[in-house]
Amino acid sequence: MDVIIHTQVYNGEKTLRRTIESVLKQTYTDFLYYISDNASTDGTVDIIKEYAAKDKRIIPGYNETNEFYAYHDNVRHCCHKHPDGYWAMLDADDEYVPEFLEKMLAFINEYDLEIAACGFTAINEESGQIIGERTLPENMILTDEAFCEDFSKYHTFMRNVCAKLFSLKLLSKCTFETVKRMPSYGGDTIFATEAFGNAKRVGIIEGSLHNVYYLPTSISTKWEPNRADSIHIRDDFTREFLIKKCGTVSPKNENFLHGVYFGSVTESLPILFNPLLDMGFSARTGYMKDILLHEKTQELLKAYAKESILDEKLRLPVVDWLLSQEDCKTQDGAEQAADILFAMYPRLTDLTGRDEVIRLILYSPQIVIQILTEYSNLSL
Repeated sequence: MDVIIHTQVYNGEKTLRRTIESVLKQTYTDFLYYISDNASTDGTVDIIKEYAAKDKRIIPGYNETNEFYAYHDNVRHCCHKHPDGYWAMLDADDEYVPEFLEKMLAFINEYDLEIAACGFTAINEESGQIIGERTLPENMILTDEAFCEDFSKYHTFMRNVCAKLFSLKLLSKCTFETVKRMPSYGGDTIFATEAFGNAKRVGIIEGSLHNVYYLPTSISTKWEPNRADSIHIRDDFTREFLIKKCGTVSPKNENFLHGVYFGSVTESLPILFNPLLDMGFSARTGYMKDILLHEKTQELLKAYAKESILDEKLRLPVVDWLLSQEDCKTQDGAEQAADILFAMYPRLTDLTGRDEVIRLILYSPQIVIQILTEYSNLSL
C-alpha cells in the first residue's frame, strides 16, 4: 500500500526538524515523504536537503513563491502516480506520534475506510505545556445516516486537512474549486469537508495521534482582507455538505451550525483588537461591519438575543474595545463606532437615535454602557 506524507514549509527552520523526525520515527516505515519549500528565506532549504541526502524516502520540492495551497499540486501528482494509495498532510510545526501511520492504516483496513481521522493534542510552542486535547473516547464509523445524526460529534474532526489519512482514489474525485477562492484561513476546512462529502465510509479513531503546536503569531491570529468572506463561505459549504449527505439541514444541525458560526465570529473579531496589527481604526471597524452586518450574523444576533453568551463573547468585548480607542473622541471615529453598535444591537433605535449615540460616544461613553446594559436587560 502506497502511503504518502506531504509537508509544505515557509521559513520553518525553527520547527521543521521536529516535524521531519516525527515522520522518520514512524513504526510503519514504508512511506514516501514529500517536503516542499515555499520560497523560504531562512535555513529551511538546507534542512530539507540535509534530510533528503540521508533518507531516500524524502522527496524534496522547491516552489518559486509562497503559495499556501501548493499542496494541491502534490495531491494531484500523487493521485496520478499512486492512485490506490493514501495521502496525509503534516504542517511544518507539528508532529505525529510514532504509531500514527501504523494505527491509522490498521484502522482503515479493519473498517474499509476512505478517510481515517484521529484526535490531536494542542501544545504551547513556547512553554511546551499541553493546552488541551480534541479526541473521541471510542472509535466512530460514519456511513449513511451517521453523517447526519452524528454531525455535531464529528464536525470538529472535519475542520482541517491534518490528522488524517485520505484515500487518493477519493481525493481524485474532488475538484477543490472552492478552496482556490479561500485565504490561507479556512481553506483546509473546505478541503476536508469536500473529501468527507464524497466519502461513503469515514472513521475517527479514539485518542490522539497528532501533536499541534500553537504560537500567538500563528495564521489563526493574523488578519487577512478576505477573512470575513471565509467565515461565510465555510458556513455555506458546510450546509451544502449536509444537504448532499442528508437532503436537508435538520433543526438539530441548524442549531449546531449557529454555534459554529458564532464561534468563528467571536474568534475573528478579537484579532482586530490587537494593537500590534498594522491597521488603522477605520480599516478595523470596516472589517467589523463586514462581519456584523452580514445577514448570517444578523440572523445569529436574533437567535442568541436572550442568551447571556451574546454579551459575554461578542458584544461587550467589541464595545469595550471601541470605547477605549482615541479615535472615538473624533467625530468620524464616533460615527464608525455608532455604526458598529447599531449593527450589534439591531433594536437600539427603540431606546435612542444614532445622533444621540454619537454625541454620547464623544462626551459621555459611560452613558453608552448604561444604555446598552438596559438594552440587554430588556432582551430587545
